[in-house]
Amino acid sequence: MSETFMFDELGYPKFRITSESKPGDLYFTFNADSVVAWEDDKKPVEFEKYLIGTIKWDSCSHLYFGIDSDNDGYVHMCGVGDFQDHIALLKFLYELAFERMGQKPQDGEEWS
Repeated sequence: MSETFMFDELGYPKFRITSESKPGDLYFTFNADSVVAWEDDKKPVEFEKYLIGTIKWDSCSHLYFGIDSDNDGYVHMCGVGDFQDHIALLKFLYELAFERMGQKPQDGEEWS
C-alpha cells in the first residue's frame, strides 16, 4: 500500500491518499482522508474519510464522497477555503493517478 500526503501552504498535511494500485496499472484506486488533527510537529494524528475513487487511463473516474456508516455521500464544506481545498485535491489526485500509472493523459485530457 502506498501513502501520499497533500500539504497546505503552511506545510500541514491536508489530505492523506492511500492506494493499493501498482505502478503500470491502467487505473489508480485510492482513499483520500482529510487530516483533522496534528501533533505540534505537523504530524497528522486524526483522519476523516473524504473521498474514495478510481481514475482510469482514459481519464474516466468514479468518485464516492464522505463514505462511512452514517454519511453515504455527504461532505461538509465550510467556506470558500474548503471549496478551494476540494479542487486542489481533485487536481492532485488526477496528476498523481497518471504519475502512478506511468503514463500521460490522452490528448486533450491534460490538466491545464
